Amino acid sequence: MELRVLRYFLAVAEARGYSAASERLHVTQPTLSRQIADLERELGVVLFERGKRGKRLALTEDGELLRRRAEEICLLADRTESEFRSETDPVHGTVSVGGGETRGMLLLAHAAADLRHDHPDVTLDVFSGNAEDVCAKLDAGLVDFGLLLGTEGPDRYERMALPAFDTWGLLMRADDPLADRRLVRPADVEGLPLIVSRQTSGGGMLSTWLGRDLASCNIVGTYNLLYNASLMVEAKLGYAVCLDGIVAADGASGFAFRPFSPTLRQNMHLVWKRGAKLSRAARAYLDAVKRMTWPDEN
Repeated sequence: MELRVLRYFLAVAEARGYSAASERLHVTQPTLSRQIADLERELGVVLFERGKRGKRLALTEDGELLRRRAEEICLLADRTESEFRSETDPVHGTVSVGGGETRGMLLLAHAAADLRHDHPDVTLDVFSGNAEDVCAKLDAGLVDFGLLLGTEGPDRYERMALPAFDTWGLLMRADDPLADRRLVRPADVEGLPLIVSRQTSGGGMLSTWLGRDLASCNIVGTYNLLYNASLMVEAKLGYAVCLDGIVAADGASGFAFRPFSPTLRQNMHLVWKRGAKLSRAARAYLDAVKRMTWPDEN
């Protein structure tokens, strides 16, 4: 497979047709059609569902798989080319960070703003996902850094503790009786229908705080992104066990967040692949993060 042909394939998949893709790529439609046909023969699969003439193309299941792989391959190729160019040019380019829904991203955003004072041609690209998603992107070389909660993690990563933490608590409707309290204690959670992150459903520090196994609680739902959990809270399915500062929680929003007592804090680390050759922009960004204190302290 040639990188050029993969870019052709992605253009056709995005345009859902050869005509618009050929105009964008500045190649003739017969040439583009022939390249895609050759790619299908090379892979031994059909990439597009061919319908009636004039109907927009749709990807087959194999086509969807190739689209995801081709996007990753082309992104990695672009990043590699940019990194080699940046060794001789002024510091510029994109620094990519993967992370979950945490206030720690605020610190990383402040570091990017600080970096751009000296290097205005550096941009920050943020990928949102859970720890598994972030680690997969790191391992594939598709992001420079990952923001992971806690202190543990794969040995294949370098890590730097951040001067930031999140606080655990319950997200609830603002009209819920429990919202009248300032703090939530373990006894308050007894019997409540809980919505927990799939990453924390195993328990760990939450089980320690509760004084019993989290799995023994009344868990009515799990979530990956807290926005979806907030919709379950809004629908009165239950209370979301989550970190503060992620979803707006005040009277106007219709939600309330109440922290746990005793306080349960979650620290976080910035990680990157051990032995990885960081671009000049990524190295400059790492230096900016090292200079940061928690923004609220400034």
